[in-house]
Amino acid sequence: MHQLHQADCERLLNYETMFVLLLIVAALTVSAQTNSVHNWTLKSGAVFPGDYFTSGAKMVVIKSHGTNCLLKISDLSTNDWLYFQDCKAAQRQRQLAAEAEAKQQIADEQQDMRDKVAGIYEFEERNGRTQVLDFRSDGSVVSYYYARSHVTQLYNKKTSPWTSSKNSISIAGVSSADAGLSFRPEGLDLIDEKGNRWFRIH
Repeated sequence: MHQLHQADCERLLNYETMFVLLLIVAALTVSAQTNSVHNWTLKSGAVFPGDYFTSGAKMVVIKSHGTNCLLKISDLSTNDWLYFQDCKAAQRQRQLAAEAEAKQQIADEQQDMRDKVAGIYEFEERNGRTQVLDFRSDGSVVSYYYARSHVTQLYNKKTSPWTSSKNSISIAGVSSADAGLSFRPEGLDLIDEKGNRWFRIH
Protein backbone atom coordinates (compact mmCIF):
# COMPACT_ATOMS: atom_id res chain seq x y z
CA MET A 1 0.00 0.00 0.00
CA HIS A 2 2.85 2.32 0.85
CA GLN A 3 4.65 1.47 -2.43
CA LEU A 4 1.51 2.20 -4.45
CA HIS A 5 1.11 5.55 -2.74
CA GLN A 6 4.74 6.40 -3.45
CA ALA A 7 4.34 5.46 -7.12
CA ASP A 8 1.26 7.65 -7.39
CA CYS A 9 3.19 10.53 -5.87
CA GLU A 10 6.03 10.04 -8.31
CA ARG A 11 3.63 10.04 -11.25
CA LEU A 12 1.97 13.19 -9.91
CA LEU A 13 5.34 14.88 -9.58
CA ASN A 14 6.21 13.86 -13.14
CA TYR A 15 2.93 15.31 -14.41
CA GLU A 16 3.57 18.53 -12.50
CA THR A 17 7.11 18.73 -13.87
CA MET A 18 5.86 18.20 -17.42
CA PHE A 19 3.16 20.84 -16.91
CA VAL A 20 5.71 23.36 -15.63
CA LEU A 21 7.99 22.62 -18.57
CA LEU A 22 5.12 23.15 -20.99
CA LEU A 23 4.34 26.48 -19.34
CA ILE A 24 7.98 27.53 -19.64
CA VAL A 25 8.10 26.54 -23.31
CA ALA A 26 4.86 28.42 -23.96
CA ALA A 27 6.17 31.52 -22.18
CA LEU A 28 9.41 31.41 -24.14
CA THR A 29 7.46 31.04 -27.38
CA VAL A 30 5.29 34.05 -26.59
CA SER A 31 8.36 36.03 -25.54
CA ALA A 32 10.13 35.11 -28.75
CA GLN A 33 7.12 36.19 -30.80
CA THR A 34 6.82 39.43 -28.86
CA ASN A 35 10.53 40.22 -29.20
CA SER A 36 10.79 39.22 -32.87
CA VAL A 37 12.54 41.80 -35.02
CA HIS A 38 10.31 43.57 -37.53
CA ASN A 39 11.29 43.65 -41.17
CA TRP A 40 10.83 47.15 -42.54
CA THR A 41 10.02 47.14 -46.24
CA LEU A 42 10.54 50.15 -48.47
CA LYS A 43 8.66 51.03 -51.63
CA SER A 44 11.74 49.95 -53.55
CA GLY A 45 11.46 46.46 -52.09
CA ALA A 46 14.51 46.80 -49.85
CA VAL A 47 14.11 45.21 -46.42
CA PHE A 48 15.71 46.42 -43.19
CA PRO A 49 15.25 44.35 -40.01
CA GLY A 50 15.03 46.31 -36.76
CA ASP A 51 12.87 47.52 -33.87
CA TYR A 52 11.19 50.91 -33.82
CA PHE A 53 13.21 53.31 -31.65
CA THR A 54 12.07 56.87 -32.34
CA SER A 55 11.15 59.20 -35.17
CA GLY A 56 11.16 62.79 -36.35
CA ALA A 57 9.23 64.71 -38.95
CA LYS A 58 10.83 62.94 -41.90
CA MET A 59 12.87 60.03 -40.53
CA VAL A 60 12.19 56.94 -38.48
CA VAL A 61 14.99 55.41 -36.43
CA ILE A 62 15.10 51.65 -36.06
CA LYS A 63 17.56 49.72 -33.93
CA SER A 64 19.11 46.57 -35.31
CA HIS A 65 21.75 44.60 -33.38
CA GLY A 66 22.57 47.67 -31.31
CA THR A 67 22.99 49.94 -34.34
CA ASN A 68 20.66 52.79 -35.27
CA CYS A 69 19.39 52.87 -38.83
CA LEU A 70 17.56 55.88 -40.33
CA LEU A 71 14.79 55.36 -42.85
CA LYS A 72 12.80 58.00 -44.70
CA ILE A 73 9.16 57.85 -43.66
CA SER A 74 8.12 58.71 -47.21
CA ASP A 75 10.05 55.64 -48.48
CA LEU A 76 8.13 53.16 -46.32
CA SER A 77 5.75 50.73 -47.92
CA THR A 78 2.04 51.24 -47.19
CA ASN A 79 1.95 48.43 -44.61
CA ASP A 80 5.06 49.63 -42.85
CA TRP A 81 3.86 53.24 -42.88
CA LEU A 82 0.78 52.04 -40.99
CA TYR A 83 3.01 49.94 -38.69
CA PHE A 84 5.18 53.03 -38.08
CA GLN A 85 2.11 55.06 -37.10
CA ASP A 86 1.07 52.33 -34.64
CA CYS A 87 4.57 52.25 -33.10
CA LYS A 88 4.67 56.04 -32.84
CA ALA A 89 1.23 56.19 -31.19
CA ALA A 90 2.09 53.37 -28.75
CA GLN A 91 5.35 55.10 -27.75
CA ARG A 92 3.49 58.37 -27.22
CA GLN A 93 0.95 56.63 -25.01
CA ARG A 94 3.75 55.13 -22.92
CA GLN A 95 5.36 58.56 -22.57
CA LEU A 96 2.08 60.15 -21.52
CA ALA A 97 1.47 57.36 -19.01
CA ALA A 98 4.98 57.80 -17.56
CA GLU A 99 4.52 61.58 -17.32
CA ALA A 100 1.14 61.17 -15.63
CA GLU A 101 2.63 58.68 -13.17
CA ALA A 102 5.50 61.06 -12.38
CA LYS A 103 3.10 63.98 -11.85
CA GLN A 104 0.90 61.85 -9.62
CA GLN A 105 3.93 60.77 -7.58
CA ILE A 106 4.95 64.42 -7.08
CA ALA A 107 1.38 65.33 -6.11
CA ASP A 108 1.26 62.42 -3.65
CA GLU A 109 4.59 63.46 -2.10
CA GLN A 110 3.38 67.06 -1.75
CA GLN A 111 0.14 65.92 -0.14
CA ASP A 112 2.07 63.66 2.24
CA MET A 113 4.21 66.65 3.18
CA ARG A 114 1.12 68.84 3.70
CA ASP A 115 -0.46 66.21 5.92
CA LYS A 116 2.76 65.83 7.89
CA VAL A 117 3.34 69.56 8.38
CA ALA A 118 -0.28 70.59 9.02
CA GLY A 119 -0.44 72.13 12.50
CA ILE A 120 0.12 75.34 14.48
CA TYR A 121 3.65 76.66 15.07
CA GLU A 122 4.94 79.56 17.13
CA PHE A 123 8.10 81.64 17.11
CA GLU A 124 8.89 84.26 19.77
CA GLU A 125 10.51 87.36 18.36
CA ARG A 126 12.93 89.61 20.23
CA ASN A 127 10.47 92.52 20.25
CA GLY A 128 8.12 90.69 22.60
CA ARG A 129 5.59 89.39 20.12
CA THR A 130 4.94 85.85 18.98
CA GLN A 131 4.51 84.89 15.34
CA VAL A 132 2.01 82.08 14.67
CA LEU A 133 1.66 79.94 11.57
CA ASP A 134 -1.34 77.67 11.19
CA PHE A 135 -0.53 75.32 8.33
CA ARG A 136 -3.57 73.64 6.74
CA SER A 137 -3.52 70.41 4.77
CA ASP A 138 -5.37 72.13 1.91
CA GLY A 139 -2.23 74.13 1.08
CA SER A 140 -3.14 77.33 2.92
CA VAL A 141 -1.51 78.85 5.99
CA VAL A 142 -3.05 81.37 8.39
CA SER A 143 -0.45 83.72 9.87
CA TYR A 144 -0.78 86.25 12.67
CA TYR A 145 1.05 87.49 15.75
CA TYR A 146 0.21 88.47 19.28
CA ALA A 147 2.00 90.41 21.99
CA ARG A 148 2.87 88.72 25.27
CA SER A 149 0.94 91.43 27.08
CA HIS A 150 -2.18 90.89 24.94
CA VAL A 151 -2.31 87.18 24.22
CA THR A 152 -5.97 87.25 23.21
CA GLN A 153 -5.49 90.04 20.67
CA LEU A 154 -4.41 88.77 17.25
CA TYR A 155 -2.75 91.10 14.78
CA ASN A 156 -2.15 91.12 11.02
CA LYS A 157 -4.10 87.92 10.45
CA LYS A 158 -3.97 86.71 6.86
CA THR A 159 -4.22 83.57 4.77
CA SER A 160 -1.53 82.68 2.25
CA PRO A 161 -0.65 79.67 0.09
CA TRP A 162 2.25 77.44 1.00
CA THR A 163 4.13 74.99 -1.15
CA SER A 164 6.34 72.05 -0.32
CA SER A 165 8.97 69.94 -1.97
CA LYS A 166 10.69 66.84 -0.65
CA ASN A 167 12.12 68.49 2.45
CA SER A 168 11.34 72.19 2.08
CA ILE A 169 8.37 74.46 2.77
CA SER A 170 7.86 77.96 1.40
CA ILE A 171 5.17 80.54 2.18
CA ALA A 172 4.42 84.15 1.33
CA GLY A 173 2.96 86.92 3.41
CA VAL A 174 4.79 86.58 6.74
CA SER A 175 6.35 89.95 7.49
CA SER A 176 9.09 89.82 10.09
CA ALA A 177 12.65 91.04 10.37
CA ASP A 178 13.53 88.05 12.53
CA ALA A 179 11.79 85.17 10.77
CA GLY A 180 12.43 83.53 7.41
CA LEU A 181 9.93 82.44 4.81
CA SER A 182 11.35 79.00 4.00
CA PHE A 183 11.30 76.06 6.37
CA ARG A 184 12.45 72.50 6.81
CA PRO A 185 10.90 69.97 9.18
CA GLU A 186 12.97 68.87 12.17
CA GLY A 187 11.19 66.45 14.43
CA LEU A 188 7.81 67.99 15.25
CA ASP A 189 9.05 71.54 14.72
CA LEU A 190 10.05 73.69 11.77
CA ILE A 191 13.39 75.43 11.22
CA ASP A 192 13.27 78.57 9.09
CA GLU A 193 15.95 79.81 6.71
CA LYS A 194 17.51 81.94 9.46
CA GLY A 195 17.86 78.98 11.81
CA ASN A 196 14.95 79.88 14.07
CA ARG A 197 12.92 77.05 15.55
CA TRP A 198 9.15 77.27 15.24
CA PHE A 199 7.68 75.08 17.97
CA ARG A 200 4.66 73.02 17.11
CA ILE A 201 1.95 73.63 19.72
CA HIS A 202 -0.91 71.75 18.08
